[in-house]
Parts: sequence; structure tokens; C-alpha cells
Amino acid sequence: MSNATEAINVGRPVEWMVEKGTQQRVLGVTYLFSLTGESLTVWYTEDGMPAEQTIRVTCLGDLLPAKEDVGGEASPA
Repeated sequence: MSNATEAINVGRPVEWMVEKGTQQRVLGVTYLFSLTGESLTVWYTEDGMPAEQTIRVTCLGDLLPAKEDVGGEASPA
């Protein structure tokens, strides 16, 4: 890595705010910045303001539905 790329303050998502109840819609994301350690929450609502009915999730895998079996044959036991 060059000095120029090391100086880029990259924000990575660390927390998602999802709609309470369905958890299918992401309403906001908190980003943690690599160089400054600063965190910033961005709300993806119509008015850009924090939503009231949200659940905070720190693992994106918790948002995804469980994968269903896509087929194939089971080995006999």
C-alpha cells in the first residue's frame, strides 16, 4: 500500500438499524472510520432523521434469511 492509500479514512459498516417487526428493511447504518475511530450513523429514511421503531443489529448475517436446501440427494445413513 502506498502512503496515499494509507491516508484514506475508510468508513466500514458496523451496525444496522432495521425495521422493527419485519427486519427486512434497513433504515440506518453506523459506519466506523479507520483512521479517526469516529462513528457516523446515516439514516435512510425519507427525512433523514432517526426512525423510532428500529432494532439494532451488529451482524449482517442476522438480517439474511436462512438458506434453504437447494436440492441434491441425501446419502443413505
